Amino acid sequence: MMTGRPVPWAAIGLLYFAPLLSNLLQLALSRSREYDADLGGATLTGDPQALASALTKLERYQGSFWENFMWPARRIPLPSVLRRHPETARRIARLMQLSKPATPPLSFPETQGSWGFAASPQRPRFRRSGFWF
Repeated sequence: MMTGRPVPWAAIGLLYFAPLLSNLLQLALSRSREYDADLGGATLTGDPQALASALTKLERYQGSFWENFMWPARRIPLPSVLRRHPETARRIARLMQLSKPATPPLSFPETQGSWGFAASPQRPRFRRSGFWF
């Protein structure tokens, strides 16, 4: 019983490969969000070099001696398409691009107050619980 209808091979192929494509897109989104988290952390702290240093330390201390002794091939790198997180070296390189040369601190011009004396910004004083103005 042939009805003469063509078989929708494109739709069948799309249904067949849809789970694979969705997983690859999810992994790519995870990597891009990791870069966004690095940017947010560097913006929040104002020191991308410190975040890069922390990433370096995490990479160095990841895994212990016994893990490396018992499972030496455990750290075989996955292809970049299958990784959830970007490579640490790339993350550090992007963070180092964010760091700028040191700029001099802001200077406030001496202004005459309404009482006739020069007003200057108050310097913070250190207390046991932190800095207070």
